[in-house]
Amino acid sequence: MLRRWYPPGADWDTPVAEVDLRVGGRLRIVMRSPSGEEFGGGGEYREITEPLRLVFTWAWDRPDVAVGTQLVEVDFTEHPDGTTTVVMTNRGLDDQKSRESHREGWEGSFDNLARLVSRWDAGEPFPRHWRRFPEPWAMADPADPDVRDTLAAAIAELPATWREVIIARDAHDRGTVEVSERLGLTLRQQRAILNRARARLRERLARRLTPDADR
Repeated sequence: MLRRWYPPGADWDTPVAEVDLRVGGRLRIVMRSPSGEEFGGGGEYREITEPLRLVFTWAWDRPDVAVGTQLVEVDFTEHPDGTTTVVMTNRGLDDQKSRESHREGWEGSFDNLARLVSRWDAGEPFPRHWRRFPEPWAMADPADPDVRDTLAAAIAELPATWREVIIARDAHDRGTVEVSERLGLTLRQQRAILNRARARLRERLARRLTPDADR
């Protein structure tokens, strides 16, 4: 998921995104602009306090972007209405030009994240699986509103636990252990639920795309 939102523009891509999410673990990210120019860097996780705080160091490969090691602190505050306030502090930027360029970059990244989250909330089909499954997924256009609406309706009809599992795994890209612990499921139960939920969505989409096919 990090590859989809971390770059500063929707038309950028992320050829490298390596994360070892533990205190002392390393991260490395390389972003590529539409013109093909690459911007890479890396750092180390210093603090991980779920779900409240994340701290890591960062240093760019290119001195023309910024020099020295930065410290990035991200604090999350959940509110009773279900919303979350995120405050990010990027320390170690020595001059106004560097601070301004990083501010613009982070704003672009968070704009990308907001677009992804809004599409998930609207029931956008899960892009990880468009080419993994047989028909009708290969013929489905994820940009087609009818496809999105069909899958959104099918997701809404799933049992609550099934819905939580498939959204966590396929939309939010959560790990199997994390999802099982959060929902109180064994790995076998989670795998069975995920397979049945995906099959339900495929069946619903097949009926919509091929209404004259034998059912």
